Amino acid sequence: MKKIGLALVFLTLLSSFSYGLIAGGAKLAGMGGAGTAICDNISAAYYNPAGILGSDPDNPSMKLSIGAPVAGMSDALATFSQVADMNAFLINNYAKTIDINGTTGMIFGMQYQKIGLSVIPESTVLANKTANSYNGSVGANIQSSAALTFGTTWNFPFLPMNFMDVGTNIKYIANYQGSTAITGVTTTAGSANYLYGTGLGWGFDLGAKTGLYTPWFPITVGIMMKDVYTSVGNSTVTRTDTISPDGTVTPGVATTTTSTTITPGTCVIGAATQLFEGGTIVAADYATSMSDGELRLGIEQPIFSDMFIGRAGLISGTQNSKITVGVGFNLFGETNIAYIIDNKNSKDNVVIVGFGI
Repeated sequence: MKKIGLALVFLTLLSSFSYGLIAGGAKLAGMGGAGTAICDNISAAYYNPAGILGSDPDNPSMKLSIGAPVAGMSDALATFSQVADMNAFLINNYAKTIDINGTTGMIFGMQYQKIGLSVIPESTVLANKTANSYNGSVGANIQSSAALTFGTTWNFPFLPMNFMDVGTNIKYIANYQGSTAITGVTTTAGSANYLYGTGLGWGFDLGAKTGLYTPWFPITVGIMMKDVYTSVGNSTVTRTDTISPDGTVTPGVATTTTSTTITPGTCVIGAATQLFEGGTIVAADYATSMSDGELRLGIEQPIFSDMFIGRAGLISGTQNSKITVGVGFNLFGETNIAYIIDNKNSKDNVVIVGFGI
């Protein structure tokens, strides 16, 4: 029963990734993730594939953005290399107190001629143990997507909506799950409920974006249908291992199960406007899935002729309550920094840094 429970926990973590901000890049994370109507370039792979059509076709570009929790950052990153053997992670950190509950992620990609290619790894780590003990629990779920982003533009010159950008992501997905819970190790041996799983699959997203011109100010509207169809085939190994007082692991009998996961879709609708020519941008998104809704609000204010840009945002939903702040520098290339404050889990306060050329 414990093994089944661990598997369900990590499937839940996997399904919650659509609400993350880190893999969308530092720029829009600073605006609360309200990027459906204003994303462009590589960030379109995460927020709205139609946004890739807003990139400059004559100037190829490249972007990298990385984010991790401020608390326990080094330990969270260390779980990546040991996801297949979480017993070793707890045993190797015998002398340390570990308390992690956070997310990490990145996006790296390039675009040329309004076609984007990006890699988006994301992870959730949950770990807890006291110092000078093997007893504790740790779990990591890593999802990595390679996305091809492209689209087309339809023009309607005689309508208030004079164009429509339509785009898609085609994604190849690889998942890795690892967990263990070690109990009862004192002067006698204890046990560990070990789990390791892998998954491979395909999926795609759809998005659209258009502009509405009013007598007062232009409005951009976007819609993103994430995971319109995403299917991943999983293989999971579970064991009950024996852990001796000196940290020696005696593996138990392994049981392998296979399954197919159909990721629940998420729909996001967003709108944005520029209040003044070359000035303040405000944006709002509403994301909804089968079990939750989430409101995202963001604002961007250029300073010093776009050389320095300030950003702020707010996220409110059943699962999330976050405040975001960010800054951008346009000097030699583009540099963006965002800080996400999680009101429900301070261990998941995250710093994101992004670079672009």
